[in-house]
Amino acid sequence: MQRIATAAALMGAAIVSADSELIGHNSPLKHITDKTFQGVIAPAKTLTVSLVLYYDSNNPGPSKSLIEPFEAFATKYKGWFIMAGVDCSKASKLCKSEGIKEYPAIYAYPMSPMPKFKLEKTTETDIAKTALKYIPNVDIENKPRIGDVADVSAIKALPKQNLSKLKVVWLENDAKKKKPEKLYRALATNSVFARTVDFRWVGAAQEDVHKSAGASAKKKLLMYRGQGKSEWYKGAMDDFAAIYDWINTYQESGMGDSVRGASGAHEEAEMVDDGPVPEFQAATSKECFGQSNMCAIYLSQGPLAQNAIDDVLGWESAFTTKKDRGVKYSWMWMDVNEETDFVKDLKKFESEKASSEGEDFTDLKFPSMLLVKPPKKKREEGKLTFHKVPSWTTLNKDAVSELIEKVDGGSPFSRINMPKFASRKKGERTVKKEEL
Repeated sequence: MQRIATAAALMGAAIVSADSELIGHNSPLKHITDKTFQGVIAPAKTLTVSLVLYYDSNNPGPSKSLIEPFEAFATKYKGWFIMAGVDCSKASKLCKSEGIKEYPAIYAYPMSPMPKFKLEKTTETDIAKTALKYIPNVDIENKPRIGDVADVSAIKALPKQNLSKLKVVWLENDAKKKKPEKLYRALATNSVFARTVDFRWVGAAQEDVHKSAGASAKKKLLMYRGQGKSEWYKGAMDDFAAIYDWINTYQESGMGDSVRGASGAHEEAEMVDDGPVPEFQAATSKECFGQSNMCAIYLSQGPLAQNAIDDVLGWESAFTTKKDRGVKYSWMWMDVNEETDFVKDLKKFESEKASSEGEDFTDLKFPSMLLVKPPKKKREEGKLTFHKVPSWTTLNKDAVSELIEKVDGGSPFSRINMPKFASRKKGERTVKKEEL
């Protein structure tokens, strides 16, 4: 599941278009609303800390006094955290539901299960101190993507594992640093890289691993990017933006830098903006098939309209399970106008199924929803395993709820041979980019 030269991707989620006199479109802050709040903040709480400024555009004086230091902080730490603004004069229901009684005010939303809290000190320096304090330690849940490298055999095997993902290895040469520093932790918990890059950290004491990798005082950050290719980062190790850009050149998020085949080879690809809901296509399909979560894919004829984005974000919020309980979903969308092979195979499957059951075939109807299960068993390899909203059913929250109940109830999945999903090469999109 990336990620990308837009500010939205670098911040880890999409900026929702909105008119605001106090926070403009060029602001480093995301402008979020009643409908988009949960879709931005809830996913981030599984990774790191987010900061939200609640303000009132009808009372610009006090609001500006807080917006200025917050934007200065957001500019300096762009990419480290989710940093957003909410205009309570336009999103009164959201502000009320979040218990925001006085504004302007900045609230921190740390990683779950810690509750949100108000920042009492709001200078640029104080905001930074609070945010940096709540970057999670990478070993909180011992997640493989930010795990360590155990030994020499592990570092040698790493380039051959999961070729659809970049591997970035931080080889720490300072013996005083016993755990990953905050800059590394911010990279590893960035909401784009968390889906698309496998981060590893090697302590200074692991001298044999350093020697095997070829690390030195000037070679500290190593990237493996498929087909046996490796590259050392040559810039300053305290420059987050430079490191981010270096990784982002190759990372595969579906936002358009490249598309990889099974060998890890690159093809030039169109810039596909990830937006609030990631697009499912050849590159990002690996995010579905290479994870433990199921994928909930909104099937759209053409680019996703704003009302559809709002629906998907609303469903994501409504059907998000409690931590470590129930089936978890990664929410995406697919342009069926581009995925002609998939539509052809799906239509053939539904036609044959209707015939075998003695029923009339109902032609495919869009928009629709697909719940895709990652292949975990041998019989699922090379197959697309799924549940789909029936073609005679209107897609709405009730239809999605019934689909999820099928999964929860253990209803048998349908399977078709894995279709060939489209790769977005430049100039090859059916719908022109400017229409997105």
